[in-house]
Amino acid sequence: MPLLKTMRAVKREILILISTWVASAKDRQMVLENIVPPLFDAVLFDYQKNVPAAREPKVLSLLSIIVTKLGSMLASQVPQILAAVFECTLEMINKDMEAFPEHRTNFFQLIHALTVECFPVFLALPQEQLSYIIDAVVWAFQHSMRNVAEIGLDILKDMLDRVEHLPRDQSQPFYKRFYMQILQHVLAVVADSSQVHVAGLTYYAEVLCRLFKACEFLITVPLNDENPKQSNVDYIYEYIASIFVQHFTNLTEAQIRVIIKGFFSFNTDQGGMRNHLRDFLVQIKEFNGEDTSDLFLEEREAEIQAVQAKKNAVPGMLDPNNIVDEDEMR
Repeated sequence: MPLLKTMRAVKREILILISTWVASAKDRQMVLENIVPPLFDAVLFDYQKNVPAAREPKVLSLLSIIVTKLGSMLASQVPQILAAVFECTLEMINKDMEAFPEHRTNFFQLIHALTVECFPVFLALPQEQLSYIIDAVVWAFQHSMRNVAEIGLDILKDMLDRVEHLPRDQSQPFYKRFYMQILQHVLAVVADSSQVHVAGLTYYAEVLCRLFKACEFLITVPLNDENPKQSNVDYIYEYIASIFVQHFTNLTEAQIRVIIKGFFSFNTDQGGMRNHLRDFLVQIKEFNGEDTSDLFLEEREAEIQAVQAKKNAVPGMLDPNNIVDEDEMR
C-alpha cells in the first residue's frame, strides 16, 4: 500500500512538471508534434482505464494547459481527448455535487478551455455528443460549489458569445436545438433563492443579457414548433409568464409583465439587468419571509474593497504585518 501511494505521488509530480514545462514552452509546433502524441498515448489511456479512485485529476489540468497553449492547432486531437476523459469523469461526478472535488473543478476547466480555444470542433461533433456537453455545462452552473458554478456560467457565456458570431447556417441550428433548454435551466437557478447567491447576481445578469439579446436580435429560426409564425419574443414572453404564474403565486400579472419586459429591455445593460434581477428576487424572498440582505452582498463587498484600497493608498495606513521588508524582497 505505501508503494502504491508513493507511485501515485510520483505520477502527480510528473504531471505537474510536464504542465509547468508546457505552459512555458515557446515552440508550440514542437509541443504538438513531439510531446502531445506520446503523452496522450500514455496519459489518456491510463486515465480512461483506471478505476475512478486511481484517476489523477492533474491529468485534466494538464489537458487544459495543453489546450490553452496550442489552441486551434490541437483541433484534430479534441475528439481523442473527449473520448478518453469526458464520459468516465462525468460518471464520477454526476451522482452528487460534492464527490471528487478536484476532478470536478478540473473537468469543467477543461471544458471551458475547449470552448474558448476549439469551439468549432464541438459544433462538428455528433449531435448526441454535443448534447452531452451542453448537459454538462448546465450541470456545472447548477452546483452549490461556487467555483464550479462560476466556471459553468463562464463556459455558457463564452459559448453564447461564440455562437453569436457564427455563420447563420451554424448559429441557427444551435439556437433551435439548445436555446430553450439553456433558458429554462438558467431561469430555474435564477429563481431559486437558495442557489442564485452561489455565483452572485452579476454572473447571472451577464448570462441573462446574452440570452434575451439573442432572442430579440439574433435568433431568426422559429423557436415555437407548434406555431412557427409566432415571433420568438412573443413566444419567450408567454413561456416565461406561464412558468412564473404557476410557480410564483404571490406575483400579480402586472408584476410578471414588468419582470419579463425588463429582461428584454435590459438585455444590453448588465448593470440594469442585475438590479432588475435583484428586484425580482426581493419580491419572491419577501413574500416567503426570507432575508434579502444576501442580495446586496456584491455591492457591500465592492464598497469594502474600495475603502480598503483607499486606506492602502494613504502612507502609514498599511498593516505593518503586510509590509514586505526590502531585505525579504532580495
